[in-house]
Amino acid sequence: MSENHTNGNYAVGNVSSEIIRINNLWVRYEQELVLQNINLSVYQGDYIGIIGPNGGGKTTLFKVILGLISPQQGEIQILGQPVTKGRRYIGYVPQIMQFDTAFPITVADVVRMGRLGKPTLLKRYSKRDEQVVQRVLDQVGLGKWRDRALSELSGGQRQRVYIARALATEPEILLLDEPTANLDQDVSATLYELLHQLNQFVTILLISHDIGAISSSVKTVGCLNRTLHYHGSDQVTSEMLEQTYGRTVQQLVHVPQRFLAQHQQDNHHD
Repeated sequence: MSENHTNGNYAVGNVSSEIIRINNLWVRYEQELVLQNINLSVYQGDYIGIIGPNGGGKTTLFKVILGLISPQQGEIQILGQPVTKGRRYIGYVPQIMQFDTAFPITVADVVRMGRLGKPTLLKRYSKRDEQVVQRVLDQVGLGKWRDRALSELSGGQRQRVYIARALATEPEILLLDEPTANLDQDVSATLYELLHQLNQFVTILLISHDIGAISSSVKTVGCLNRTLHYHGSDQVTSEMLEQTYGRTVQQLVHVPQRFLAQHQQDNHHD
């Protein structure tokens, strides 16, 4: 492990340090091929957005990285370790969850769940656990809301709570699955601004079906629909979009200009 990987500090000092390496990954559900020949390297300080249609394998890719699904072929290493050991360095934020609003749980209670792996089963939360809870709540802008009932928060605020819960694990990388699903445009914008700030000290990999939603936030973009098209660039060509979305690429509107800039330059030189 790089000496920059300091638990609790989320240091990203050496941006050339590889955190996740995926080689020749293949995944099938029964007879259906879901992921095919996936190759990806994620480095410290990366902020990668993976776009693609529903059912394209985005969530499956996350589940493989988390060790929840075993691939039929290929290898994943996290900080040079197999998934079973390396996944402890990952904080995961699933898609926005439904919950029983009558359930009496506070914001701090939810975030403490991120510390469950730290004490033993019968050990109480330590002073440091509480310090971490307060620190991550402050980072997501909810420090003063720690004793509020989760049911009193808006959808955007609850999503910040779930991000804080993931940060409470003191991860090297955050995985976020459709973090702005069902949130309106203004709330989504503030959430992406939060992620931009968090990226100063933690590597981020998020997936979305909406290219427009992530365009102004992420550093690099990949397209996934069974196969992955990723070149460590912030630009996506029309060919990549067509390979990912097929004929429906014509239905994509408001595609950010910077994503197609290189492709347009190439056409200009032809």
